[in-house]
Amino acid sequence: MCIRDSREDDTVTVGGTAYTQIQCFLKALQMNPNDAAAWYNFGTTLPPATAANVGGKTYASRQCFMKALDINPQFGAAWHNLGTTLSSTETAHVGGVDYTNLQCFVRALELSSRYAAAWHNLGIILTSSSTAIRTVVVSGAPVTSQQCFIHALEIDPRLAPPWYQLSATLTTSSPNPTNTTPPTVTIGEVPYTKQQCLVQALVINPKLPSAAGAWYSLSTTLLIPGDTVDLEGVHYTKQDCIVRSLEIDSNLANGWYSLGATLAPSETIAVGSNTLTQKECFVKALSIDPHGASAWLSPATAVI
Repeated sequence: MCIRDSREDDTVTVGGTAYTQIQCFLKALQMNPNDAAAWYNFGTTLPPATAANVGGKTYASRQCFMKALDINPQFGAAWHNLGTTLSSTETAHVGGVDYTNLQCFVRALELSSRYAAAWHNLGIILTSSSTAIRTVVVSGAPVTSQQCFIHALEIDPRLAPPWYQLSATLTTSSPNPTNTTPPTVTIGEVPYTKQQCLVQALVINPKLPSAAGAWYSLSTTLLIPGDTVDLEGVHYTKQDCIVRSLEIDSNLANGWYSLGATLAPSETIAVGSNTLTQKECFVKALSIDPHGASAWLSPATAVI
């Protein structure tokens, strides 16, 4: 998920009249339609999928950022936010050139390399299945998705989404069978494993949009029976992590299958207000994803 700069639409009273932020920026644009900052601020305040009339024309956020860039093409924040309004198949026409979302984020970073959200969003694009691009050149240097997330966290380590995305670039164990030490990445001179990246994401923001996926991924880092992971003094088993993921998103087929795999045929487990058997967990997985071969095969007696 992209991180976008936005503003809350508060109100201010002037001469006995209450004005929202949107109305203030609209007033500014009526007085000076060539104010790039006003167009940018207007765009960040407009709610998604809404538009407003300025000088007889309708503008959504995307058109506001494009206007800001027509006036000032060196406006890095406008390039970044313009990128967040574009899907992988869309482009925006600025200064006679069509720009993709990736190109918008690159432009933002070339204007300011200390833009954590732009690094994160560029990393998201490089990991997307909708593009075959896996590296991109920023200011003359090629970068991968992992490097993008690292850059974002070196700038702002309190951003939860890059920690989660960074974890996805790491494996739980070394590809070398003689080396049992899991791979790490270094942030601020501190090495982090996949598990530690996930813990960081969940501690910073337990309500992270990807929280269900983070809890499930955390369960996959517990490879030895009896292993636990510590989140702020609470120790979670593999089973605990899977349950937490399913309590957030009950449509995780892999979660139901994996939960069933932790149970003996005679065992039950509580998920939310429901108590389920091993068989019921596998059936749940198959009802969500009937093409999940593992749930059909494991063990056969559980689904008969």
